[in-house]
Amino acid sequence: MPIAAIVLIFFVALLVSGFELTGTALLNPELKQADYSSLFVNLGIIAVVLERFIEVFNSIWRRSGKVDLQFTVDTATTPAARVSAQKALDEYRAKTGTYAMYGGFIMGLIAAVAGIHILQVLYDMEALSGWQRTLFRATDIVLTAGLLAGGSKGVNAVTAVFGNLLDSSANRARDAGRPVMPPAAVPAETDKKPT
Repeated sequence: MPIAAIVLIFFVALLVSGFELTGTALLNPELKQADYSSLFVNLGIIAVVLERFIEVFNSIWRRSGKVDLQFTVDTATTPAARVSAQKALDEYRAKTGTYAMYGGFIMGLIAAVAGIHILQVLYDMEALSGWQRTLFRATDIVLTAGLLAGGSKGVNAVTAVFGNLLDSSANRARDAGRPVMPPAAVPAETDKKPT
């Protein structure tokens, strides 16, 4: 919730300050489909490495608490004690998942600040003014961090959507250059000769 408030305040401050939007970033026309594929493969690899790092870090830092709580659940002597222990274990798992998301987002931010970007590769920023370029880069860092924090499943989902978009765009462009041929004439039943 505090992050959403900070983002909202940031955008309100930009609007109040008379921030001018003078240009639009367009898809980079020099990139080929192989470039897009390479970008998403690289992001997928980074996401897998990040997932594994978070998994190892969580098992080092949080595993002993989980094992203790699981033992309490397994050795509970009354149904009420078992329910209470299971609730504590579920809360511990939920908190571990929250820590994993925060950790993934922080590591994603570090990777994005270090130079791993999505939007800057996909879009040509030449038409953007100084403020727009700064805002674009900041947005790129946050979106890249979020995508990496979402893990390899998130990167795979984005890759599939983007691949489908590229394929349909290529098919439309290819079809636009060709005249549409009418279907071949099919002889009517009366025109057929008996065999």
